[in-house]
Amino acid sequence: MLYNFPRRTSSPRTLSLLQAALARRPRPLLFISGRDTDWSRVKPLEPFLPIRASVVTTGEMEVTPLLTAAGQQHPVMQIPGSGTAAWNLLPPVYCREQLRGWWPDAEILAHARPAGLAPPGSGAEEWPFILVRSAGAKSAAVMGYELWRWHLMMSGIGNTDETYRHFFQNVIRWLQIEQSSDLIRVRTDQSTYHFGDEVRLVAQIVDARFQPVDDAEVELGITSGDKGDVQNTLYLTLTGKGSYSGAFRPEKAGDYRVHARIRRNGALLGEATHLFSVGSYNEELSDVALKESLLRRLGQLSGGSYAPSDSAAALIAAIQGASLHRTLTNDVELWNRGALLAAILLLLALEWFLRRRKGML
Repeated sequence: MLYNFPRRTSSPRTLSLLQAALARRPRPLLFISGRDTDWSRVKPLEPFLPIRASVVTTGEMEVTPLLTAAGQQHPVMQIPGSGTAAWNLLPPVYCREQLRGWWPDAEILAHARPAGLAPPGSGAEEWPFILVRSAGAKSAAVMGYELWRWHLMMSGIGNTDETYRHFFQNVIRWLQIEQSSDLIRVRTDQSTYHFGDEVRLVAQIVDARFQPVDDAEVELGITSGDKGDVQNTLYLTLTGKGSYSGAFRPEKAGDYRVHARIRRNGALLGEATHLFSVGSYNEELSDVALKESLLRRLGQLSGGSYAPSDSAAALIAAIQGASLHRTLTNDVELWNRGALLAAILLLLALEWFLRRRKGML
């Protein structure tokens, strides 16, 4: 998120690093203008925003948001329980510039109107206030500041801050959703199966506001092998809260690919894929029951014995190993030790001294 940035005091190196990072790996971006925004420095960031750095400075003024037709339908502007009507109750916020340039593929969700002027449609001047753009990495822009007024001032007059809170929640969710497939999840209850097992498939579907979709048609095309020919077509049934499920039994072992097509009111809502594997038939794994008689026979033939799991402690106690003795030998070479040689020479010198003193030499 860029709030009141870049400013005149912002480091050119910081701005250059930010531009290089976004060019190397585009990321979702939320821009909120401020009192000190330097629009000449915003220009290098234009490719990553819904707006262009083309503004007319008017001085600080109070403005209120006025939703456009696109904004009334867009998930970012939806407030649970009141739809879009809650936007008409908000107190004004501030702005210093009127936006004059934006990308052709940007959507204008709300216009700004000077507070206290004639009602909408009376010809009073309006300009883009909240914009979003889906091309590349998603981006959004709010051409105003001190948005905290939507929170504190609403609470101060006995209303709730639902609009403020849900607006930012909606923006963050919308920015995080990179494509329609992020709204659809298809999975199996296991990643691998044995031949003959039933495969259970589950799809979870939500809309752009992360609300469950309970009126969709979920069609699964199931293919196996490298040819990609559809082997089975399965329609999932609703189990509640945006969850759909179904099951089928594969006819052979191999790798399978599930391609889901989700339709709502006849229109394609999105697609998703999932992979799973089915192993070959294994006779050994088909019967895994304990064969105690076979184990006892193996114990007798090998000179050992068999013990059930509940008598493992007694079996361990019965195991007696032979005593183990170990002899360690350490050879010391006396003549290679300097300290010992010095002691011998000292004793010889002492003997010579005593003999000489006693007249024994």
